[in-house]
Amino acid sequence: MSVDIPPPAWHEENPWVDSLVYVPLQELAALLSGGAYGASAEVTPESYLAHWSRHGNALDAYVLPGSGQAGLRFGSAPEAYLSPHVRDRAGFEALVERHRDAQPPATPAGP
Repeated sequence: MSVDIPPPAWHEENPWVDSLVYVPLQELAALLSGGAYGASAEVTPESYLAHWSRHGNALDAYVLPGSGQAGLRFGSAPEAYLSPHVRDRAGFEALVERHRDAQPPATPAGP
């Protein structure tokens, strides 16, 4: 069962617009979580969401099929994105397949 993906806030500013697949923020956080950061801090979906929320409420989560790369755009400036490392390639491909055909409509730029 997939979660609805909100319309992207930064669609026009994303240089990967022709190849990306938008995904729910919570599902991207779940894919990336697991394991530890440093010696003691466990990385959870909640810790990713808390970290990302520092960049505002208009967050576009996406993946680039075939590349194993994910992104999180949070503004219109070219550098206003995060590119988290994806370790789980099978989980990545499953996320792409789950959402490839359920893309939200693009909206005008900005939140």
